[in-house]
Amino acid sequence: MKKIINLLIILLLVAPAAYAEVQLEKLLVSTPNYYGETHDFRPELGTYEYEVSWSGISAANVFLTVNKSGANYDVSTKVKTYSGVDIFYKLRYEAFGKISGVDFSPIESTIHQQENSRVKSTSLKFSPEGRVRSTHQYKSKIRKFDFNPQNPMLDPFSAAFLARSLDWEIGQTRYFDTFNGKSRYLISFSATDKIKMDVNGEARDVWVIEPSVKKLNTSKQKNKLRSAKMYVTADEKREILEIDSEVFVGSVKTKLVSFTPHQQQTSVAVNYNFQ
Repeated sequence: MKKIINLLIILLLVAPAAYAEVQLEKLLVSTPNYYGETHDFRPELGTYEYEVSWSGISAANVFLTVNKSGANYDVSTKVKTYSGVDIFYKLRYEAFGKISGVDFSPIESTIHQQENSRVKSTSLKFSPEGRVRSTHQYKSKIRKFDFNPQNPMLDPFSAAFLARSLDWEIGQTRYFDTFNGKSRYLISFSATDKIKMDVNGEARDVWVIEPSVKKLNTSKQKNKLRSAKMYVTADEKREILEIDSEVFVGSVKTKLVSFTPHQQQTSVAVNYNFQ
């Protein structure tokens, strides 16, 4: 867009730790009310394909599709581990989100996930008045949430789009109150550098963004992400070319490999190098 900052968020939140939780409505969180730069941000409509590798081993592919529906954006993500990896760890992940094309605020989203034999599903709805409702199901256990966060709250899709839409400066950090239907997170993005990358023979300016994630509705923290860098083009497309992350058990690289524009059947391979 995760990406696509959304890709990173999905990878980070795919399996949150299970600790004693704090009631969501009792959390006091205050983040800025950012206004998306709709004139400077024009995301390309189509499907981005990413390859995910763990410690140099190809592990999964990710497809992120962005379309317009009236004034809104429809965004979907699919993650699938390769057959060789399925023997040790099988992941099937599908998510759909609808967000406003005016201010990138969330409207609704659904998530379906199979992690080995564990199957989970989540749905979220955001009212214009600020109320958030969600249903999370794991096996026969269903949990429902209905609360007003009293703070600008986003889902992973809208957080990704809003962050991408903003103008950045080196040293700048922004904070987002993000809810995935079960857990609430404070996600920050810091712009640490601006570099040149060669993309299919064209030199493009790229922001280096470092994310951080803190789970809010828990009494303990188990940080699976040690560090990460995202490489986002500094143009109106704001494409995420790569995400390099150090996790608890090695390193994960998520790399853009192709893009298929909307209503076009042929994918365009993406090749790039650092300059």
